[in-house]
Amino acid sequence: MRHNDSHAGSFERSAEQPSSRPAEAETYVVHLDTALRVRHANAAFVSVFDGEGRGVFGRGIMDLVHPGVQRRLRSRLFALLDGRQDHFFMRAVVTSLGGTARPVALTAVAVYGEARKVSAMTLVMRGEAPGARDDVRPPPDPRETRTLTAINARILEGVAEGRSTSSLAVLVNLSRQGVEYHMTGLLREFGVPNRTALVSRAYASGALVRNSWPPRVAPEFLEP
Repeated sequence: MRHNDSHAGSFERSAEQPSSRPAEAETYVVHLDTALRVRHANAAFVSVFDGEGRGVFGRGIMDLVHPGVQRRLRSRLFALLDGRQDHFFMRAVVTSLGGTARPVALTAVAVYGEARKVSAMTLVMRGEAPGARDDVRPPPDPRETRTLTAINARILEGVAEGRSTSSLAVLVNLSRQGVEYHMTGLLREFGVPNRTALVSRAYASGALVRNSWPPRVAPEFLEP
């Protein structure tokens, strides 16, 4: 009997402990109009981001996105509206009206109406655990977010690779003076005095992808 009591007590204690298995990630579906306002959303989105649905519908999607990714998301949504893309994928952080932040993998798809004009957009967001993957970087701080042209990105990658001005000129098909002009712009953009500091700041801000050789600029820092 003593053995059975001990076993029962052990079972009760284990039953009280929360399960160590991670909860299944939720999927949020949101339909936006061409003014980037929420028009429809699935129940999972409404329950998390508003509860009653009174404050979500008609609200701009940027009100529900972390400041660190607002500019990038807006730029990419405008690319859908302009017809430059018909879909895209990015990682983002969305925030409830109460301020709770949730990392998501976001896929946006253009919805076409008459004459192949974009009439709406659908966002599908799947929740992700923070730090669940090594290659997922946190959203850049808005003070550190910069958008680089293709040529500036290539020059930055070349500088990080250790190339000279002459080598950079050949790489991007510019004169030495042209390279120096873009270099001056990069130094000003990152607020640094020289190339060494430029590379350090670029890695610190996430503009250059860590553990990558040859160096490459992170996609979210590139102009769409």
